[in-house]
Amino acid sequence: MLSCQRVEISLACRRCGDDVVASGLDAMTLCGGCSAPVEVWGALGPALAHDVLPLDHMVGGLQQGRLPLPGGQLRWWSERPMCPGCGVSVDPARLLQAHLSAPSKESVACPRCLAALRVRTPTEPLRKLAPSLLLVLDEKRLKPRAGAPRADCSRCRKPLSLAPPVERRVVECGACGTQNRLDDDTWVGLQPGDEGRHFYVVYDEDAVYARALVDAELDIGRRLQLLERAPLPEAPLAGVIADLQRRAAEDDAQLQPQAQAQWLALACNRRVPVALVQSFVPASSEEAAQWWESREDLPVERALALLDAPLQWSGDVAVAALERQQAWRDLARRAPRGVLSEEEARLLLRQPHRPDLAEATARNPLLPKELLSELSRDDRWQRAVVENPAVSVGLLQALSSRAVSEDVRRLAAAHPRHPRSFWQRLMGRGGAAQ
Repeated sequence: MLSCQRVEISLACRRCGDDVVASGLDAMTLCGGCSAPVEVWGALGPALAHDVLPLDHMVGGLQQGRLPLPGGQLRWWSERPMCPGCGVSVDPARLLQAHLSAPSKESVACPRCLAALRVRTPTEPLRKLAPSLLLVLDEKRLKPRAGAPRADCSRCRKPLSLAPPVERRVVECGACGTQNRLDDDTWVGLQPGDEGRHFYVVYDEDAVYARALVDAELDIGRRLQLLERAPLPEAPLAGVIADLQRRAAEDDAQLQPQAQAQWLALACNRRVPVALVQSFVPASSEEAAQWWESREDLPVERALALLDAPLQWSGDVAVAALERQQAWRDLARRAPRGVLSEEEARLLLRQPHRPDLAEATARNPLLPKELLSELSRDDRWQRAVVENPAVSVGLLQALSSRAVSEDVRRLAAAHPRHPRSFWQRLMGRGGAAQ
């Protein structure tokens, strides 16, 4: 999966104080007022290194956002790139595929109208800074400032080709091949105007998740969101579990609650296997327990499964969280006499924290017959099966002879549902014995 954002970056020139629009991900850009170089990567470094934009969208669920930068800001919107020809949004996956098939080209054709869209893969220094970044689209594609100046070759005096975008200040003459360095006024005039403010970045979502899991400097709030909501890759996730186990074992008043909070976020993520969550046993923590207990959106099936985890305190807080779930309350209401699927009935029967519900479920007259027969072979439920109004004569006869408990055998034998022939045979056996 790909994550695509439209980006606008504005920075302040340190020399003259003017606002500078960086309409691309070059390391530096030039101030339109004084031609001074303005560093772009220096301002964007943390955001690029920690994949802030795609994480805010993929994990935080945001569709747009604003990121303060030193002396400026970055604004972004989660949207596909727009074709400059037909104005229709273009699938970034198709653009990526087209670019990879011809990586030497600086543009790809719109699938609908064949208009050119500027596209490039990150340079090696940018790739080291932001490894999850796949494509940069639409950099400096719009018109330069109105009345852009002309320039002539310093040798043959013929006009230089300055068709936008002009990315290098040294321009080769098409007539004689001379390298011409543009003067300040010409170079500033060729920079994009206000219409060229935005461009697009495309990220690999799987790479973003994998990097974020091992990013020790990731903000704790965003990390908790990641652990709770994201479809996490299993290989780095196992490493995270191991790291949480190590940190929870350390005698550190700050590390332990953080490790427990992260584990609880994983516990709430229904995409994470319960067995993997259960492999981490945090120490007791009142703060972490209160955090989990306050989760009213804890998925019912997750809470039920985690009740079996060998934790020091998970049982109480999982039960407390479970009791607030409407789905669980509805299930508990149907336990005694309501219609239950086999899966729901089994789920209720294996809850040690609510033995009353388990017993009521075993006595439910609407239980599937196959499940009732299975329960009759389990010592724990034989009495409840005998007392179930839907118990069959066959099950009663079987329990009257093979039930483990003598009391259950007597109850089964004395059940009024037995036909008269059963009583006659029983009395005959008793008389013969006498």
